[in-house]
Amino acid sequence: MIYEVVIPGKVVPKARPRFDSRSGRAYTPHDYSEWLDMASETVAYTLRKPGLSGPLLLRCAISPDQTEVAVMPCSPVTYTSRRFDLDNAVGAVMDALQKGGAVNNDRDFVRIETWLT
Repeated sequence: MIYEVVIPGKVVPKARPRFDSRSGRAYTPHDYSEWLDMASETVAYTLRKPGLSGPLLLRCAISPDQTEVAVMPCSPVTYTSRRFDLDNAVGAVMDALQKGGAVNNDRDFVRIETWLT
């Protein structure tokens, strides 16, 4: 089974939590919260199906006016529970590449292929 959805508009990158200096509480920036609400409603309305469980493959084609997404089961790998999200692991590797001088700016990546082994 393949789930495909097109999310309209420009992606707002995931924002790190911000802190209110007066209250000391963490909050998510408004533009990201608005985009996330719209995108998740689009996914729910388009798919109307139960969620898939892993191992899964995610494909995203991100353009200025929309994001095409496909989620599908992938062939079994050594799939064990882990204590991190794959996107966080990729972010850490990209940070290390930039800090170590392999790339000048991790924003220059335009395609990322990542999998667990």
